[in-house]
Amino acid sequence: MKAITVKLDDETARELEALVREKGLENQSELVRLALCRFIAQERLAGRRAALAAYVQDMEAQRRMSDLAEADMDEAARLLRRVEE
Repeated sequence: MKAITVKLDDETARELEALVREKGLENQSELVRLALCRFIAQERLAGRRAALAAYVQDMEAQRRMSDLAEADMDEAARLLRRVEE
């Protein structure tokens, strides 16, 4: 396991130690690991949500373009029938 050093202000360090006790964790490192894992999971989820939103927007744009193309084809067919009459 890789070790890193983190500097915290006094207030954050006190809150960290209080959370370790409240949650019944072994030490501050365990709490920091849990917090980082949650943060990473949230970031990944946010990235997936953004990708899904972009996909949905793209699909909606494609549907609108298809609707417009269909309307254009209908108009072209009407004009052609007029010319043929």
